[in-house]
Amino acid sequence: MEDLKNKTPIELQKMFNDIKERHEIVKEEIVNCTVTIDEMTVILNNKLAELTEIEKNYVLIVEEFDNR
Repeated sequence: MEDLKNKTPIELQKMFNDIKERHEIVKEEIVNCTVTIDEMTVILNNKLAELTEIEKNYVLIVEEFDNR
């Protein structure tokens, strides 16, 4: 961080506004990432459920072949 003692009140206000704006942008990006993670979690859970069902059917078919 630079030395703020040499800054004018206008420069400090500009820095403050810039930092506040950047803070809001980064905060919004984090929220968007969280939403994306939640969406991906739902997709992954659905795929895992689908995979589990496929594996159950596979095992049933293999067992049926073995029994014949």
